Amino acid sequence: GGMKTIMHVKHRHHQRQHGELKCAATEDKPTCDALVDSMATVQGNVRDAADELRIRLAKADTNCEQIRAAKTVDMRDTRERLDDFNTMLADASAQSTVDATALNSKEEEYKEIKGAVDKGVGACWAKMKSVENTIEAALKLREEIFKADSSLASKVKECEVTKWIRGPCSASCNGGVQTLKREVIAKPSADAKCPVLEVTRKCNMRACPVDCKMTQFGPWSQCTKSCGGGVQTRSRTIEQAPLHGGMPCGEPVVQRVCGVKSCDEDCKLASWTEWTGCTKQCNRGHQERYRHVARSTIGQGSCPSATSLQRRQLRHCNPDKCKEKIKCDENSERDVVLVLDSSGSVGIAGYEMIKKYAVEVATALPVATNVTHLGVIAYATNATVAQTLTDKKADALSTINGLKWIRGGTNLAAALSLARQMVATGRCTVPATVIVVTDGMPMRKLLAATEVSRVKEKARLYFATVGLAVNKGIYKQWSSWPPSENFWNVPNFGGLLTHVNTTVADICPKVVDA
Repeated sequence: GGMKTIMHVKHRHHQRQHGELKCAATEDKPTCDALVDSMATVQGNVRDAADELRIRLAKADTNCEQIRAAKTVDMRDTRERLDDFNTMLADASAQSTVDATALNSKEEEYKEIKGAVDKGVGACWAKMKSVENTIEAALKLREEIFKADSSLASKVKECEVTKWIRGPCSASCNGGVQTLKREVIAKPSADAKCPVLEVTRKCNMRACPVDCKMTQFGPWSQCTKSCGGGVQTRSRTIEQAPLHGGMPCGEPVVQRVCGVKSCDEDCKLASWTEWTGCTKQCNRGHQERYRHVARSTIGQGSCPSATSLQRRQLRHCNPDKCKEKIKCDENSERDVVLVLDSSGSVGIAGYEMIKKYAVEVATALPVATNVTHLGVIAYATNATVAQTLTDKKADALSTINGLKWIRGGTNLAAALSLARQMVATGRCTVPATVIVVTDGMPMRKLLAATEVSRVKEKARLYFATVGLAVNKGIYKQWSSWPPSENFWNVPNFGGLLTHVNTTVADICPKVVDA
């Protein structure tokens, strides 16, 4: 291949030298507008990828910090609980020591009392034994006397009595009186003397026991934690300490568990709202209803997003096909911004079709004072405001017809930034719609996505796209909801004019025959 090229060049040089070629061969200057646009998009994609990695890294760092903070809180709570348990254990240990000391003291006291009682009982038994011995000795002595003088036996007769019968003590404590009685069994003669038949003695000399008396429990204290498990206490005081073996006191302080619910609670949703009005008069619109948040999340609880199926529902309405030629109702109040792609990939013929589409859409809008205001933005590598929001339709149409193909890249982010600023300067009392007409993807997808989010906070975002270079999935995601009413794609620029009616029906809630 290289040799054939060299021979070809030498042959042409030979022809020039010998006059065989009257002039050098020329070629037309190549057109690189579409290539420049594509290369700008490739460069933007590379920069987007780098930015996305930086964003992911930042999110990962933030997530790590959040996890670290959560773990720190968990560790602090665990330490607090451990400290509480250690305090309770120390209190219990101290109480156990006090109880053991008190038990030992009571045991010693019991031993002393038991010893004294045993000693007293022993002395009593000894005294009783001595009395019994004395009586026995006296009886023996009497028998000996009777043997010595038998005449005395007939003169001395015993009065037989029963054993002592003890009556009840008059008091259970603090000293009472007990009566002891016995009865005569046999009396030898009327004048015979019998021993004492009734005596009294003191009894129950011990002090009466005094039971403990305590006040009623006070109210429960505030829970130490609102969630995750806490403790409440209530207390009472001792009015009378127990004495002389009275009933002991109960616990002066009691506890109970509280705040056991989880610290993480999901949000609570209100009931469904009523259905909204239909968004379109024909070509099938939709109605919406919502569930608002009645109570926010607590802690790490979750809540469905406002656009989730749990909180937003859609149903279709007005499915009838629109008339062949329609326009917006004359009372349609709104601000509309046309954002027209003028990049190299569009080409001059394609740009003329975009302008015709824009003219027909603008013609179908009731641009006038206090009705619809219209603005125009053209963009390629840079974006420019071709027409600020105006209520003069003639000025807007003249501006669109006078637009020139710019060439260059597809800086959608810059165009949307200008559109957002234009909407901000418009009327705050009427809805705003931004209509983007493009044939490809933006130079910087990441920057464009950022501006898309910002525009959608202030206006409805509508995409009219052309060709196969369009990523339909991304533009559907970028368009306002639902995509079926805010995005469409046609295979070529000629298809734009067949979708003027579609655009008018989509953005105008009420339409009339044109």
